Amino acid sequence: MAARSYHDPERFGVDPSKLPPEVQAAMVGNRAAVGVCGGAMSDPTLASRLPGIDLPVLVVWGAADRIGDPEIGKAYAELIPDARLEVISEARHLPQIEAPSRHSELVGSFADLR
Repeated sequence: MAARSYHDPERFGVDPSKLPPEVQAAMVGNRAAVGVCGGAMSDPTLASRLPGIDLPVLVVWGAADRIGDPEIGKAYAELIPDARLEVISEARHLPQIEAPSRHSELVGSFADLR
């Protein structure tokens, strides 16, 4: 999962076998909870609902995302009336972790917080 999530899995990935037993147990519990409560990782009705968003939206995506292809981010941005897509290079599924400065800059600029 780390190889698909991170552009640089050696830097950001976690080897679960090296975590304390209580953390490993919590991870197992989290996976079980997602299986019961989370259902599928897709929503066939999402595309029909996105055009109804009436607020500005910033879609931030990792250029090398191997969990959700960047084309998905592009499609989301195209379906939302007032959306802007920003793709962060050298990031995969978790650009907020891999490129926190760039991510914060984009979000801050979008929200006029700077």
